[in-house]
Amino acid sequence: NADVIVSKELLENLILNDKVEILPLSLVRGRSFHKALIIVEEAQNIPSNTDAMRMVMTRIGKNSNMVINGDITQSDSGGKKSAL
Repeated sequence: NADVIVSKELLENLILNDKVEILPLSLVRGRSFHKALIIVEEAQNIPSNTDAMRMVMTRIGKNSNMVINGDITQSDSGGKKSAL
């Protein structure tokens, strides 16, 4: 498949060896990510009336980069304004 960047087996190996971690926003609070690439996927679903986006952005530690990704036209927030 041309859309696959890494195989399922490689991804499973990266997760098992703590090289890749997949977390919901609810488990990010109180953590800092150093020497990391942080990808925030589906950010259009983060509501603007909460501190969730600020909380995510303040998790960036030393030598880290963050990519915030989303499509404002595909929001699941029921008409609420998106933080994206």
